[in-house]
This record gives sequence, structure tokens and C-alpha cells, in this order.
Amino acid sequence: MLRDGAKTGSGVMGDCSRDELIRRMVGREVIKRTDKQDHSRDEELLRVEGLSFRNPANPADFLARDIRFALRRGEVLGVYGLMGSGRTEVLEAIFGLHPKFVTGEIRVEGKPVRIRSIGDAIGAGIGLVPEDRKSQGLVLIMDIIKNTSLARLANSDALSTGGMIRSKKEEVLCDRYMKELEVKLSDPRNEVQTLSGGNQQKVVIAKWLATQPKILLLDEPTRGVDMGAKGEIYALIQKLAEAGMGIVVVSSELPEIQALSDNVLVFSESRLTGRLTRAQATEENIMKAALAEKEDQKTA
Repeated sequence: MLRDGAKTGSGVMGDCSRDELIRRMVGREVIKRTDKQDHSRDEELLRVEGLSFRNPANPADFLARDIRFALRRGEVLGVYGLMGSGRTEVLEAIFGLHPKFVTGEIRVEGKPVRIRSIGDAIGAGIGLVPEDRKSQGLVLIMDIIKNTSLARLANSDALSTGGMIRSKKEEVLCDRYMKELEVKLSDPRNEVQTLSGGNQQKVVIAKWLATQPKILLLDEPTRGVDMGAKGEIYALIQKLAEAGMGIVVVSSELPEIQALSDNVLVFSESRLTGRLTRAQATEENIMKAALAEKEDQKTA
């Protein structure tokens, strides 16, 4: 068996379980779907109605079109789609990264919110862990303390007095989340780029948890991290959901979506083409929805 051009194992097919095959293919342990506990409640945290995102390079084209869904308190909502399906663009649109090109309504806890900037999103109780932590989630040459406090500074004076940042408060904030997320580091004053990929990702997550969000958007939260860090991030997602946070997880790994999600949204060609309960979210059903628009185009 090969993965990324390297041999990951060999043996008789009859002696190898499906979970073992998947583990060797994706480079991580498989989380059994039966291990997932649904902590979602009836209370609606987020509702998106008629959200559309026009392509800045071609206004006649849409990166996301007429998207509608709801997220409940304590729910982990998985989002799956092939490359170019619009999954990342929807998160960015909700988070206010492209206000000139986005239309639609967003409600948080039943109230309409106007999100035209990152500061608006933070004020509404929304955090976004982006797909690329190095270029979008971290300032690599800054220390771990400052990276942890960055988002907290955007909409709050909790870490400052008279416009001056209080370094001691930053240190206390960083220490709290580094312990909570079990980040392995020698000195929080070291540049964040000195950390491993998994620990860097935990710092990005810590940065957004420090804003105390009600809703956390996670785009490929385990990309480029080792097996141990993946398991820890999975456990953290479950813990946050249990505490009542609403979480949206975008992932290109089907087993990850199936393991983490209470319900699954599937995107294809910039549209929402599937809404699946956990029981319905089989590989066959997810892939059928992910290819829906492409198949329609073939038969048109």
C-alpha cells in the first residue's frame, strides 16, 4: 500500500480490516462513528439565509449561491465538497472577509447581524480557523503569546489599559490556553514558527477560543498535523460541543467528516446539494451529493 509515494504497509487482504486500510491510506487512526456523542440542543445559534458570494474576478459567476442552513447549540455540522465546491467560500462569506461581494442574511441566536468585517464577526461571537494556518492563521515571526492574543485585541480592551497592551494579561491568557489545549512548547516567547505543525494549529485554535466565541468555523482543522495532534483536536471539538458551542467543520477527508459530525452539508459547484443526518451520511450518499451538479451538467 502506498501513500504520498511511500510504502505504508503490505499483507494479505483477508487479514487487513477496512479501518486498518483507511488508517494506512490517510495516515491516522480511524475514529469509530459509534464513539461520537451528539450534544446538539434545540436552541438555534446560527442561521444563514440566501447567502450568495459573487466572484470578485467575474461578477457574473458565483463562488457560493443561495446557501441556507442552520446550526444548533452543541452541534458539530460537517461540510464536505470537492475542490472548488464553495465550502471554504461559505465560511469566509459568513466571517465577513468579502463584504462587497456577499449578500444574504445571517442570524445569531435568532437576531439579524450585519457582518461586514472580521471585527463584526468577532463581535457577533464567531471565530474562524482558516484553511492555511501559516499564511492566514498565524504571524510566524511573532511569539506564541502575541499570536494567542491577536484576535482578542480586535474587539476588546480586556488586555489593554489606556490603549496600551498589558503584557502580563497577555501572558496569563496565553498560559491558560496553552495548558487547556496541551500545546507542547519550551517558551511562549519563542516565535510560533518554531512549533510543530500540530502545535501551531492548536495556537490558531487558541487564538479564536480566546475571543470566547459562540460559533466556531473550522476549515480543514487537521490538515498537515500528525496523528497524535489529530486525535487531540477531535477530542477538543467534542469537548467544545459538549459545552454548548456550535461548530462548523470543513474537511476534505470523508472519514473525518463522518467521525466528527452530527449532521452533514454537501456542496457542489457553489451550491448546497445535500443535507444529511449522521445516519444518512454514508460515503455513497455524501459522494452522490458532492457530484450532483456535475452529473446534472452532463445530462443537460
